[in-house]
Amino acid sequence: MTDEDPIVGCSVCGTTVSRSEMFGVEPDLLCARCASGVRQRMQVRFRPVAKDRAPIATVVCVGIAVLLALATELMWPMRGTKPRPGWLLLLYQTQDVWAGEVWRHVTSMFLHGGWVHLVFNGMALWSIGRIFEATWGALAMLGLLILTGIAGASLEFIAHQSSSVGLSGGILGLCGFLIALRHRHPVAAAVMHPGNVKYVLVFVVVCIVASLANVFNIANWAHGGGLGLGFLIGHASLDPRRRILVPLCGLLAVGLMVASIFLAFGSVQVTRDGGANWERIPRMEWREIWLKQNGR
Repeated sequence: MTDEDPIVGCSVCGTTVSRSEMFGVEPDLLCARCASGVRQRMQVRFRPVAKDRAPIATVVCVGIAVLLALATELMWPMRGTKPRPGWLLLLYQTQDVWAGEVWRHVTSMFLHGGWVHLVFNGMALWSIGRIFEATWGALAMLGLLILTGIAGASLEFIAHQSSSVGLSGGILGLCGFLIALRHRHPVAAAVMHPGNVKYVLVFVVVCIVASLANVFNIANWAHGGGLGLGFLIGHASLDPRRRILVPLCGLLAVGLMVASIFLAFGSVQVTRDGGANWERIPRMEWREIWLKQNGR
């Protein structure tokens, strides 16, 4: 055991293990067993770390998602008789991204594929976002949510032929940040105890399996991109000497957004004559055809 990883004791049960295996900060270190027993997301002993403030940014994000769900599910449903207004169509992540409309990666985050999708994402964001916001502030929560959401949505658009909707990429970005800090910050330790870390990882794996089995069409690239970038930002923020990497992570997200204009992997099934003759072509080729057909 090196001096950099000393043996320390759990503040609850007294178990002694290496510092790297503990959760939280001195003098409130918790071993893995005691951290797993933290069912509430904020223990009384961790409460002084968080500021007493209303989760305004979290409420606004959930509220926007609910309002857009009312618009897309009740007022102008996809299979409804009334055409959707132009402003609503501008929010979806469509092939218009190839023409430079990259804002769609942001706006599509607040759209959802039905009420079940919205309820799960809304509950997850409310559970994690308000605690994150109370600890690091509204701007930090909103910035990380949008940044990791952009990265995930852009990566999904580049790597896959389907468009993505939903806040899950950004929510997993918050989770990735907390996972990176769980051994060094009491709030991260309380929220991302070992049980919740396993839950997040199992959720990602189940989504991948469900997609491969064609059970659901899930934006796994968006999930992985958001989770990965959130973890990188959290890891970079641990040491003042590494904090220069935080803006570089932001540039990575912006770079993916710009790259989505020019890059498209995979293939797509199209008909060139509008008839029954369908063929599968690379998406890069379809991108060129689409740009010419739409005068872009």
